[in-house]
Amino acid sequence: MTEFKVSVDWTRYKSKPTKKYQIADISECIGNNHYTITQDNLKSFVKVLSGDGITFCPATFYRAKSESESLEVFNRTTSLKRENNIEQTQLLVLDFDNDKSDRKVSWEQVKDRAYKYNLPPLFAYETQSSSSDNMRFRVAFYNDVPITDVRAAKIMQDALLTVFPEADPSSKAISRMYYGGRSTEPLHLDESMPTINIESLIRNMTLYWKKKHKNHYRRKVTEFAKRNKIKLTEKGLLDISIANDAIETQNNIDGKISPSNLYNITIIGPGENLPNYGIHLDDGTSTYSAEKTLKNHAEYRAEMLESIEQTCILFREFDSGER
Repeated sequence: MTEFKVSVDWTRYKSKPTKKYQIADISECIGNNHYTITQDNLKSFVKVLSGDGITFCPATFYRAKSESESLEVFNRTTSLKRENNIEQTQLLVLDFDNDKSDRKVSWEQVKDRAYKYNLPPLFAYETQSSSSDNMRFRVAFYNDVPITDVRAAKIMQDALLTVFPEADPSSKAISRMYYGGRSTEPLHLDESMPTINIESLIRNMTLYWKKKHKNHYRRKVTEFAKRNKIKLTEKGLLDISIANDAIETQNNIDGKISPSNLYNITIIGPGENLPNYGIHLDDGTSTYSAEKTLKNHAEYRAEMLESIEQTCILFREFDSGER
């Protein structure tokens, strides 16, 4: 069954909480409360979220440092809801506050761009600070596998913020809380639970740059690579791909175990026939060789992605939703 986990505080607020003690209480509650969303309860969850002012965080957090340490002791010594305590995240969220004149965008514009670049939203709703004069809204995307590496999640959030530069930059924070909405009905809900993935996201981000910056898009690729410490392929593309085999997450360097610079978006739960995604990071900590990753697709060029729609009937049918 298709499902994912989030953290939730079920307390309902009629307006956005602003007092420090309220925010602290919500943060502590969220760190302790995991909620599993499936196709059966997705609609009811989004309706409560968009209309009744509950709070959620896309990530879930480890509840204790070890099996022998009680949750009560863990709560007294450290906060659960923090970035280095993230267990996983599968929901990627963007905020659109429309508070700057050069970054205003409508929900319809965001939705059209999302489908244009094969990034189907799971749901969207108006936030409590939205008004008739200034619509503010939130959009959630559903990744095909749980992301257990915070750095990989940040790369994906950065890519989404690249395709949607009007979104609030603070959306890149993986442990961020999101308050509920002001309307009884969401702006958007796709109960088929469409997914995105990092390989497709990076490919479509490159296409977005190609269309927006024409011949200067490679500079944007290089800037993104430097910002996120991602290696480039020999053709100057971001080294992110689908891997047929499980990817090593540790390397033995000079007799010592060191973190690998190939980060794997791992799969939670046995028996799932889902892909692995390899991210080759350039952080100087590994001697990883590209031969360890088996790619099941050829290297792509942005100009090929741009022209394929005119030459391939199957692609046009897929892009339009007919197939």
